[in-house]
Amino acid sequence: MISKLYILSLVTLFAIAGCSANQSLYYQGKAAYDEGEFDLAAQLWQESLSNPKSLNALGQLAEHGVGATPLDTKRASTLYMQATRQGIHEAASNLGTLLVNEGYQKDGILWLRYAARWGIRSAQIKLYNLRQSIPYTDLSAAAMAYDELPYDEMKQKRKAFIEQSYDNFIQSLSESKERLSLSD
Repeated sequence: MISKLYILSLVTLFAIAGCSANQSLYYQGKAAYDEGEFDLAAQLWQESLSNPKSLNALGQLAEHGVGATPLDTKRASTLYMQATRQGIHEAASNLGTLLVNEGYQKDGILWLRYAARWGIRSAQIKLYNLRQSIPYTDLSAAAMAYDELPYDEMKQKRKAFIEQSYDNFIQSLSESKERLSLSD
């Protein structure tokens, strides 16, 4: 069981390191999860919903029904999509894997390809295991073009690029589904 002293020392450590409150809550939740304190982890991540890493972590809890968190793949999917739109591309890989495991292989592969384009290794491995081609990491490479800008400008432009790439991906999914329904 995680002691209050341990949590307090983590809070102090993150404050010294300059982490925001949401980052601190995420990492406290991760520490609680690693110690098997799943309900405490869920509570801490729930308190930091503006941190997309917390959204992804809560998605994993919901996908697998860990601790007191009920198994809810629909909620997990929603959390993964929210985290992906905010730049946590591992969440796209998690969603793709969830969809494949639930029997929605075509949709799952689309999400895995999107994650793989960001260089997410778990998505690339899953695609390989599914005997699918692995796409070039073009989105990751394009986002690096902003690295030479001043920090605040780089952060703003990368955020806009991530959101735009996600919106374009969602649009292409919608258009693909429309074409498929028209061809029936």
